[in-house]
Amino acid sequence: MKKLILIILSLSIFPTVAFASMTNGTIQNSYAWGENAGWVNFAPTGGNISVTDSGLSGYAWDSNYGWINLSPTGAGVTNDSEGNLSGYAWSSGGGYINFSGVVINSSGKFTGIATGTTYGRLTFDCDQCNVTTDWRPANVRPVATHFIPGGRSGVTSELSNVISSIISYFSPTPTSAVGAPTSDVGAISTSTLATSKIKFQSQPISSNKESVFVTVGKLVAGIAFIVVIIWALVRFAF
Repeated sequence: MKKLILIILSLSIFPTVAFASMTNGTIQNSYAWGENAGWVNFAPTGGNISVTDSGLSGYAWDSNYGWINLSPTGAGVTNDSEGNLSGYAWSSGGGYINFSGVVINSSGKFTGIATGTTYGRLTFDCDQCNVTTDWRPANVRPVATHFIPGGRSGVTSELSNVISSIISYFSPTPTSAVGAPTSDVGAISTSTLATSKIKFQSQPISSNKESVFVTVGKLVAGIAFIVVIIWALVRFAF
């Protein structure tokens, strides 16, 4: 039991890793307000807006000017990985829109105002405006690599150690065979061999079967536990 507790504690010190959506996010709540465009939808059907550390891609939509391309050829809305946006989107009916006044805060909410010569002001701060993403600035992501020196290689090494501990815990402890000789074979008398044979045959068959079932059960549980751990790490770390 003490070893199992140590295994569980060792799992608890694994570094917290950022979810994939924190580095490659989508839009959740979607509306901003354009003084000339009206409501601008940042999650229209087929818009497929993506938010990454380097910038935004995909399309927003408003009913007055139409589609807004966030990553047009020769321009595009960029991100400095901390949520400070800059660069230009392109509106099919309203021309270029400068996003240098827009910030994605630590909660994933767009704030500030983008502007365009024709398009006018596009604000994310009106009373009913609410454009949010599951992307997060790099400085607020829950990545604690300092727990394990060596970065990802450290995580791999720690995982290997934990798996070894789990296998050791669930593996059956070897015991000496019933009636096994304790001295050199040549030194065992005929009576000793006979006694050993009798003792070995007298072991209940049902007891042996129960031991096998218990051993198999432990191994299956251990393997299942390892698979769950590996799946969780792969799912959330990569």
